[in-house]
Amino acid sequence: MNPALWVSKTGLAAQDAKMAAISNNLANVNTTGFKRDRVAFEDLYYQTQRVPGAMLDQNNAAPGGIQYGSGDLAYTRSGNFRVNADGVLTNSQGLPLIPQIELPENVQKLTIGRDGTVSATVGGEAEPVELGQLTLVTFVNPAGLEALGDNLYRETTASGEANEGVPGEDGFGSLLQGSLEGSNVQVVEEMVDMITVQRAYEMNAKMVSAADDMLRFLTQQM
Repeated sequence: MNPALWVSKTGLAAQDAKMAAISNNLANVNTTGFKRDRVAFEDLYYQTQRVPGAMLDQNNAAPGGIQYGSGDLAYTRSGNFRVNADGVLTNSQGLPLIPQIELPENVQKLTIGRDGTVSATVGGEAEPVELGQLTLVTFVNPAGLEALGDNLYRETTASGEANEGVPGEDGFGSLLQGSLEGSNVQVVEEMVDMITVQRAYEMNAKMVSAADDMLRFLTQQM
């Protein structure tokens, strides 16, 4: 294919991916703990010819490996927890936390300490009862986590293994009951980026049209 068409095609793909990222950022401007997507333009030059880890022959696999998760285990930045019908503490989608924390009946007050200790005051008892411990995890490369939607992320080979710890210890942040981490999306910035992407897309589309005109001229002259 004409190099000009290839260059234009790459530019169109780049701007299309950038627009998708901007749209996703704007859609999640009010999502708890959401971190804006960033598109690295150099990544858009690559085309997947073979899935990493696919078998080259009967005994050899392509280098790089396949990113795979950890089964049914996922991680979240959202701290708006709920209690399901069985009295189990869950995330906003109703998925139980790990380790599982079950609330007894007649709970009058639920308290989550800065170290993640979950305790509750039960009717008829003066002292609170400790129910469990919330933990935090860190990753060597958080950008390598696989986004599953619903504010859930899955460990991959790119992110590295989860390093679990107690809040407030060994560099882990503390928890603050009643507070939620906000999104870091700036609406004005995203709108400016959207306008820039639209104009860049138009320029690449015009390049495709110009390359087509040149090919038509050459064809007619031959």
